[in-house]
Amino acid sequence: MSERTNDIEPLSVGARLERWLYLGLLALVIALPLVMTPYLSADTFDIAKLVALRLISLGLVGIWAFRVAIKKERRVRWSKLDALLLLFIMLVTVSTIFSLQPSLSILGKYRRFEGLLTFINYAAIYFLALQSFASFERIKVLGRLLSLVGGVVSIYGLAQFTGFDPISWPGQQFELWRSFSTFGNPDMLGGFLALAFPTALASYLDAEGAKDSTLYGIAFTLITACLLTSYTRGAWLGAVAGILVFALLVGRFVLLSPRKLAVIAAVFVITFGSIAFYSGTRAHNTNLLERISSTSQISEGSAGSRLEIWKAALRATEERPLLGFGPDTFNLLSQRYETVRYVKIVQGNSTADNAHNYFLQLAATVGIPAAICFIVFICAALFFARNSIRYYDANTKRVYAGLIAAAAGYIVYLAFGLSIIGSTPLLWLIIGAILSQAYFVHTNKVKAVPAIIAASATTLTFLIAAYLAVTMYAADVHFNRAMTLENSGNPDQAIASFDTAMRLYKNGLYFDLYGRYLQDIGLAKHDTSLLVKAKDIAETAADLEPNDSDHWIYLANAYATLTQGPGTGYFDSAEEALNKALAIRPYSPLAQLLLANAYEAEGRYDDVLRLLEFVRDVNPTSKEAYLLTAEAYKNLGNKELAVTYYKKYQSLNPRDTKVGQIIQGLQAIQRAPK
Repeated sequence: MSERTNDIEPLSVGARLERWLYLGLLALVIALPLVMTPYLSADTFDIAKLVALRLISLGLVGIWAFRVAIKKERRVRWSKLDALLLLFIMLVTVSTIFSLQPSLSILGKYRRFEGLLTFINYAAIYFLALQSFASFERIKVLGRLLSLVGGVVSIYGLAQFTGFDPISWPGQQFELWRSFSTFGNPDMLGGFLALAFPTALASYLDAEGAKDSTLYGIAFTLITACLLTSYTRGAWLGAVAGILVFALLVGRFVLLSPRKLAVIAAVFVITFGSIAFYSGTRAHNTNLLERISSTSQISEGSAGSRLEIWKAALRATEERPLLGFGPDTFNLLSQRYETVRYVKIVQGNSTADNAHNYFLQLAATVGIPAAICFIVFICAALFFARNSIRYYDANTKRVYAGLIAAAAGYIVYLAFGLSIIGSTPLLWLIIGAILSQAYFVHTNKVKAVPAIIAASATTLTFLIAAYLAVTMYAADVHFNRAMTLENSGNPDQAIASFDTAMRLYKNGLYFDLYGRYLQDIGLAKHDTSLLVKAKDIAETAADLEPNDSDHWIYLANAYATLTQGPGTGYFDSAEEALNKALAIRPYSPLAQLLLANAYEAEGRYDDVLRLLEFVRDVNPTSKEAYLLTAEAYKNLGNKELAVTYYKKYQSLNPRDTKVGQIIQGLQAIQRAPK
């Protein structure tokens, strides 16, 4: 009796590791867009995606390092473009060293996280994709998977558009019922959909058989609809650019599926018409047609504010053209260089933490040379990938064209939007995948010792990065718990959670909100020890991030609660802190308003009026500004102007009956015979 042999030989260890590497890259495509942790972490979206990115990347790097260690013959795929990428990472590293705040530039800003570690992560994903996507079938799977994930994300976004959202989201900062799905912001959702849109189109055109055609047709329809309901104009431009690139790359081959083209046209017309009609009814409050027409209004609304942000980015770039202010420091530099018009548009309520133009963002934060390296690398990669597909047949060409168009569309979106860790790593993955088949990519043997050293160093770097990400996430869970416990009537538990969060992650926002909480309960309980602790927390925040004006404002407020009036130590410290805030952000209305309060206590009424003129101009609805102005004029003996500003205050706050009595008293004095 003869022995039976298996028809399929088992994979070698090296082949298994290589397959796991490929599957891990696909896991990124699934996890990054979908993962979020509502009710658990304070930052529901980005910090959860950061953890997913770091842990999966650690696994990928570990698999690659182990493969390098066990293989007798070590081969690495590389392209001549890699030198540009390496130079880019080196420049970002130097920029981090000379950053306005190096610790921030390493980790990235809270809720953004695009610091040095993330840029290294991008480069690693590109490198591993270049090694792994060595066949057309794998590239095809990448495009199809991205399409399906885009469809899943879109289902939730469309549910939000129609008002059916199982999750209650507090503090929404944008128009009601705009789709934001698993990204937490319509702009960020739009960026991801601009990336998925061309791949969904290509997957539908490439699909064979009714089952696949239906599946990818539905995904394309969902993505198209959700892209519209995100109301993100930059993403719309990115999607249009993606379609144009796809059409140019595929050319006449797109005409091989006339029925599918007719279906696509019908889907768009029906989807657009339905959304336009529904959004214009009373059941909805965000009109699609009005949003489209506003695209041409570049000097008004959000478009106008972004023009002012771009001006700040250009001014910052002029100040530090070579190395910038450091990765992810845009919030700090925008405070220095924001325009008066921008402050008026937002009424001083916020500062820009992103340029809304990735190229300006890079130039201002990591310098012009690094920005040029990035732009040239991406453009060259797309150009060479485009040259490579000319030799493929129609089906293969459509798949490649879809991915190239996806990358091109996302780059166009980045000229008007934000780079986030839920989408941008997928851009680098796509670039690595489409270049893996390019004619100028080479495979070379590498020596054992340098390869093992490089693999070990990379693994250690990603181990540290993953540990930091998990620690930051744990801190955010404690911070969320502390915020939840604020109104529970048990401050001891809230304080314990705040303390744990700050111990795990030195995040300035944690310190600010913790200090404010201590101050509130200290005032409520008349507990001076809590007020002193709030002051200590605010001092720590200012020491930790001295280039953020908000910390100095919080510190000044903490000093003010402890002061006994002019001439005391805390009063002088509060005034000094406000002057530091204004040195960082000269156009801060809140700092000027608080400083006006201090000057009013000192009897410096002319200085009060000087500061409040700007505050009223920036925020015409500031009740406190009008009240302080009226009191300053009253103290200066100008009863007529005092009455004028008291009345303006009264129109904003009619419930304040005391002001009515003051007005009557001043008018009586004016009418009295002299």
